[in-house]
Amino acid sequence: MRYVFHPEALTEYAEAVQYYTEQRVEVAQAFINAIEDTVYRIRASPTHYVVAESLYVEVG
Repeated sequence: MRYVFHPEALTEYAEAVQYYTEQRVEVAQAFINAIEDTVYRIRASPTHYVVAESLYVEVG
């Protein structure tokens, strides 16, 4: 199964990794591992998860 992060999610992920790296490299690595583990579990059992189109509405 192929997966693609939404561009905004990818930006947020990169910013979070950068932030955690500035705090402690070990924390950044734990964060990356948690994301990768979650993606692995979703890819292994995609029918167990809900696809959300949008969780918010932009105003203005």
